[in-house]
Amino acid sequence: MIFAVVIAIILVIIGIFLIIANKKYNKSTQGDVKTSRCYYNNKGKNKCDLIVSYKASGKEYTNSMSVTSSKRYKAGDKIKIDYKSSDPSESRVYNEGHKYVGPVLMIIAIIILIIAFVRMMIASKIKGGGSALLAMNTLSAIRGRD
Repeated sequence: MIFAVVIAIILVIIGIFLIIANKKYNKSTQGDVKTSRCYYNNKGKNKCDLIVSYKASGKEYTNSMSVTSSKRYKAGDKIKIDYKSSDPSESRVYNEGHKYVGPVLMIIAIIILIIAFVRMMIASKIKGGGSALLAMNTLSAIRGRD
């Protein structure tokens, strides 16, 4: 139970950090790829180092950024950019997954806590529940060695 709580706390802390970090990049715009240098990484994807220009708050900005994608970017391509409204010069390549990782980690933490609580209730409230859980864990450990 203590191990599950520790893991859940760590996941919640990471989840909160990611949610707060993603809220900083609260605006999106379309950018133009000015230069691109792409190569295949060891996972069969393209790793592209880009120079991208974009307009934000009526001003044009140019930043270098990296993106790993199945697409091989070239000069003249359009790319979606997230930037900070408080400082539009800080930007990153838009990624749909950025907004989901934090909440997913928090949901996993809640599931871990629920499972740990249910196991604790079974072990403490049902006569022989602790023995049954121990037997199930022992059988799982033995079967896992096949």
